[in-house]
Amino acid sequence: MIQNQPFWRVTLMSALLTGCLLLPCLLILPQKAQASPVQAVVSILPQQFFVQQLAGEQVTVDVMVGPGASPATYDPKPSQLQKLNQARIYFIIGVPFEKKWLPHLRQEYPQLQIVRSHAGIDLRHLKTTPKPGHNQAFDPHIWTDPGRAQTMAANMAAALQKLDPEHAQLYRQRLKRLQQQLQKLDHHIENQLAQLSQRRFGTFHPAWGYFAERYNLQQIALAPLGKQPGPRTLQRTLKQLKDANVRVILVQPQFSKRLPATMGQQIGARILQADPLSPHYMQNMQQIARQLAAALSSAADDS
Repeated sequence: MIQNQPFWRVTLMSALLTGCLLLPCLLILPQKAQASPVQAVVSILPQQFFVQQLAGEQVTVDVMVGPGASPATYDPKPSQLQKLNQARIYFIIGVPFEKKWLPHLRQEYPQLQIVRSHAGIDLRHLKTTPKPGHNQAFDPHIWTDPGRAQTMAANMAAALQKLDPEHAQLYRQRLKRLQQQLQKLDHHIENQLAQLSQRRFGTFHPAWGYFAERYNLQQIALAPLGKQPGPRTLQRTLKQLKDANVRVILVQPQFSKRLPATMGQQIGARILQADPLSPHYMQNMQQIARQLAAALSSAADDS
């Protein structure tokens, strides 16, 4: 019967027949596997924000020090250490718990690329007296300065490009966008704090030294390393706060508020909560600048 059909109909029937025969074969062919996201680890929540801004869906990020925990005293959980078996890159930042755990991580997870987020950044010395045989401690809170944060973001982007060259152009584009946002944040904070006459504030943990340096403020820490100071140190710090006419003390949720509250009552200072470890970096920095500007302005009016 096919011989009696017009040529166009025979051609159409042959094409349909061929398609029907090929379809099952196509269905069973293996599909091209999509590349799995790079698994990354960071020490603290602000770093997670930066990696997510740079990497998007190309990277999944696990955080060692979660909400409410302090990187000064933290020990990783067994479940977190187990995840390091699959991780390819770990961005450190110089917080205290890293010093204790990094030798173990390097030995147990040789596949893990460890990257210094703070590479090439001018670090502040903490004003403490080092123990014999120990070097002077550095302040790790670089992200509280949007200028230094731009360098930190560039370090992260460079490491991601090297690890995942297929998406290198994306990382470069996102870095440019993030640095523009950080520059805008920097100008916004500078404008808010520029006209203050009272420029000194107290803290329990010295987390805001880079922030103070960036915007011509002065931080006076009650506890230089975030640990409960002795009576002699307390008396010396209290005198320093009084002499400097400090009327605002910043506290953060990872540390006790009892001592700052007590000292605040003695010198008539307002207690202001400021969390340097918030995961919402941009909004948090804007809010802290706004609240600190209002508190310092009010303190200047009262003095």
